[in-house]
Amino acid sequence: MLATEMCGRTMGMLLGIWISACGGGGEGGGTGGAGGDSACAALEAEHAQLLETARSCNPAAASPGCTLEAKRDLGCGCTTFVNASQAVPAQKLSELADKYQGLGCGSTIFCKCAPPKSATCEGSPSGTQGVCTDVY
Repeated sequence: MLATEMCGRTMGMLLGIWISACGGGGEGGGTGGAGGDSACAALEAEHAQLLETARSCNPAAASPGCTLEAKRDLGCGCTTFVNASQAVPAQKLSELADKYQGLGCGSTIFCKCAPPKSATCEGSPSGTQGVCTDVY
């Protein structure tokens, strides 16, 4: 595991919180700050659910749409690409990030992560369900 990957994971485990969106690509997450752990954790959980929806795509579509950059996690602010046609989740991700920052959540977490260059829609064997997968 790279040191950049351990940052958020170690902090998340120390705080007893594991957010599924913190996996892979050198991103990290965490909680804490002036907003209080429970408020921050609730925002992280909502963000993780919305991120999963926003990353869904159709690899059979003429334009799968993995072109909109969003925060992969709230603690470190690492980015990922989401499906631009998933407008409501993508907009809500941005709103949650602003609220998280406004509460002071994650203000003591510092991580280094490489931003993705683009993303492709990686599909399932059926070919109609996929997920935006970052390309570094």
